[in-house]
Amino acid sequence: MDEVSLQEDAHRLEAEKQRLYEEIRSYPTPIAGCDQQFNYLLEQQARVVAELHRVRQAIARLALEFQEREQLKDE
Repeated sequence: MDEVSLQEDAHRLEAEKQRLYEEIRSYPTPIAGCDQQFNYLLEQQARVVAELHRVRQAIARLALEFQEREQLKDE
């Protein structure tokens, strides 16, 4: 995967994270542990946050590799 597609994934995941946050924030007060839809939203939010973290790490690795290649060219 290249940095552009990773950036696109990051933007998509950030938008999804925000959408889930807003949906959870406006959700009627559930009975803890008894509301399957609310629990599903929480699981989705955790999945999106984990995937966003993975994509951001991949972007950082690509940036570091690029910097290292550029330094080798300068030597």
